[in-house]
Amino acid sequence: MLAIWAGAMRVAHRAVTTRRILAEMDGRLLADIGLSRGEALREARRRPWDLAPPPADAARRRHPF
Repeated sequence: MLAIWAGAMRVAHRAVTTRRILAEMDGRLLADIGLSRGEALREARRRPWDLAPPPADAARRRHPF
């Protein structure tokens, strides 16, 4: 049980760390990976345990073409 909890904490820590890095990226780097500043900040504000990708229809609402 402890191993499962420790694994979950490692995954949550990785999410926090990578989301912090994403929030600190400049516009050029965000453009390289295909994200807007708003998308990066939305991702960075997610809870550490919220690991599911955003729904596919959310991307279509942002990009109507």
